[in-house]
Amino acid sequence: MFAVPAALAFSASTASAQLRTPPPPRDTATTEFLGAYQRGFEQSWFIPCESAAGDKTWWVTLTDEALRQRDSILATITAPMTNGLAVRWRGTISERMPAGHMGHGTRYLLVSRIIDIRPLPESGACGLKS
Repeated sequence: MFAVPAALAFSASTASAQLRTPPPPRDTATTEFLGAYQRGFEQSWFIPCESAAGDKTWWVTLTDEALRQRDSILATITAPMTNGLAVRWRGTISERMPAGHMGHGTRYLLVSRIIDIRPLPESGACGLKS
C-alpha cells in the first residue's frame, strides 16, 4: 500500500458538496434587443437599434430553440418578404472583436429566445414598438 500525498488528498464529503452546488440561475446574462436582421448565404447580421455608431454589425447565432422559434414564426408571415427582417429577441453578446464572415462584424450575438419577427419596413426596425 502507498501513501497519498496530502496535496492530492481530499475527502468524499468535500467532493460531494462541490457536486451539489447549484448552477447559476439561467438567463441572467441575456438582454432584449430590437433591430434589423439579414440572413442568407454567408450572412447572419444583426443591426441593433440601441448601440454605438461604430458597433452596429453583430454576427448572429441562434440556439436550437431560437432557431425553431424563428422558423415557426416565419412560416406564419403572409406579407411579402423584404430585404431583411425586423426582430425583437433575447440574447447574449460578446465583447467587441472581429466577428462573423471575414471578421466584418463587431460582436457575436447568441440568440436564445425570439419575441417577434416581421418583414423589415422601409422605415427600418427601430421605429417598431411591439
